[in-house]
Amino acid sequence: MRVTLVLMRGMMPRVVDQSVSVLWSRPLHLRSGSQTMAAASGSLVVAERHSRLVRLDPCSGAQLWEQRVEDCWGTAVIAGERCLYLSQAGVLHCFDLGDGQPLWSTLGLSPRYYVSVSGSVVLLGGWRGYHPLIRVALANGEDLPSDWAALAGTGPGHGNRPLH
Repeated sequence: MRVTLVLMRGMMPRVVDQSVSVLWSRPLHLRSGSQTMAAASGSLVVAERHSRLVRLDPCSGAQLWEQRVEDCWGTAVIAGERCLYLSQAGVLHCFDLGDGQPLWSTLGLSPRYYVSVSGSVVLLGGWRGYHPLIRVALANGEDLPSDWAALAGTGPGHGNRPLH
């Protein structure tokens, strides 16, 4: 059985392709961007109602958990069994994806817009070059040293080393 999920902005979903039917809908009570939603196998997390982050069952739309956050215009990311949410207030939250329990929060990050996870490292920043890229540990939110000088000159197009 193949399930197709269609989420639209606004209060009423519209069906663009008549061969696709809407399985469920949920009023979010806001208009924000796609960065406030994260999807992974069996999981859908979305910011709603100006100060809530909720996990929904992607097949039924049933709410599985809810947590308060500062705003609904941040960035949501799912990384394994964790859900990260960087609010516009500059707070990075980490929740257990299964039950929504808060694991840690890091304050004072300023809005960085981009959040990505690589292994055990959360990368934040890089927005239009105005914010430097910073790293924090996925396990506990602690700042990680960034030795960018060690990485300078590496990668394709730097130096004359052959690529193997």
